[in-house]
Amino acid sequence: VILYPNPFESTITLKTTHFTGTSTIDVADFSGRKLKTLQINSDYENRLEIPLTDLLHGTYYLTITNDNYKKTYPIIKY
Repeated sequence: VILYPNPFESTITLKTTHFTGTSTIDVADFSGRKLKTLQINSDYENRLEIPLTDLLHGTYYLTITNDNYKKTYPIIKY
């Protein structure tokens, strides 16, 4: 999984090569409160732009979950 650019201004891109089926993307703040949830499937061609213009400047956590994968990445909006 590659997330770029990080830090980002308004949109972050998720690039992956090994996901199949449905995945969930959660964006949470520092306290763990979920701010955004997306359901995606393998039809997004391994590259997905995620608009996060509604977030204030700061550090957030993007979690990707599917049947065989769960990982959290820190992301920074400037």
